[in-house]
Amino acid sequence: NTKRHTWNITTDYNWDINEINNLKVLLGTNIVDWESDNSWSQITNLTDILNPSWDKTNGTQTSSGNLYWDSQVGFFGRLNYTLMDKYLVEANLRYDASSKFPEHLRWRWFPSFSAGWRISEEAFMQWAKPALQSAKIRGTWGKIGDETVSSSLYIPTMGQGQLSWLASGKKLVYVGTPAAVASDITWQDIVTTDLGIDVSFLDGRVALTYDWYQRDTKNMIVPLEGIPATFGTGAPKGNFGNLRTKGWELALNLNHRLSCGLGMNATFTISDAKSTIQEY
Repeated sequence: NTKRHTWNITTDYNWDINEINNLKVLLGTNIVDWESDNSWSQITNLTDILNPSWDKTNGTQTSSGNLYWDSQVGFFGRLNYTLMDKYLVEANLRYDASSKFPEHLRWRWFPSFSAGWRISEEAFMQWAKPALQSAKIRGTWGKIGDETVSSSLYIPTMGQGQLSWLASGKKLVYVGTPAAVASDITWQDIVTTDLGIDVSFLDGRVALTYDWYQRDTKNMIVPLEGIPATFGTGAPKGNFGNLRTKGWELALNLNHRLSCGLGMNATFTISDAKSTIQEY
């Protein structure tokens, strides 16, 4: 039985200050709750294989089950400002929490910013029209949180089970040593910087997009390095790693519509990226 509850609530306001100034504001919250419980049972030695039922057996009955739960909550806001439909600025701010981290480290702020310049609307670019329909230079920087990890990374659980040894005709039960944990484990931070340009020609029939980006995964959750084999248990996982990816992508899009209404589209892309472990 699995249940997931999701709440998404937003409100926005668009303010046309005057003919050249426009302001948009967005506020919202999202809450996600996930719960899964399961159980199973089995019994051996059926006495009537044509009519199987629990009562028509004489063997060993076993059963098991478990319960899993996690939850996330976030509050966010966005501010968009446009000047003369040429200069674009956006700012975002999130405040998120996850049950997967200790109580004093669950909440984090995650900001992001972006700006764009529609250079095709400038007077010094009028020479390129009508062939040039649109040209925009843009840049973004942002940080988001990643909590796609186990719900028990900071809890020192102890494994248990049965041995093959017998005592008084019964299998012995064992409990392992507590797992080593990092008590201060928290969010993984993904910080991305992106610079790009979008150009379209011939009434949008030809469009070209180029992006250069750098993505840093900071506080990456990895096992602690240098734990000896005599430690007695596995290495604890914590925010011990950093990963950096640099790359670029170029996309060419072609559109054409015939007089009969039939439309054709083709997209060509080429990209390259390299990831480097900076800390582990």
